[in-house]
Amino acid sequence: MRALSRFGPPLALMALIFFFSAQPDLGTGLGAWDTILRKAAHMAEFGLLWYLWHRALELHSPWPAAAITLAYAAS
Repeated sequence: MRALSRFGPPLALMALIFFFSAQPDLGTGLGAWDTILRKAAHMAEFGLLWYLWHRALELHSPWPAAAITLAYAAS
């Protein structure tokens, strides 16, 4: 049960990112603001993913969580 409470949030966020990435068109029709908002959303969601992995792994070093997040972002 403890593992689910630790690893559930980052895995759920990964599933949510995958779901939205699979959508063919999520444009808002806001022109340049659409690009700015998308970039800001990506930074926020992957920053949150890093934080959730860092918390789940319970390590002092941030690098394992960063490696998982970057690998997922690259995939």
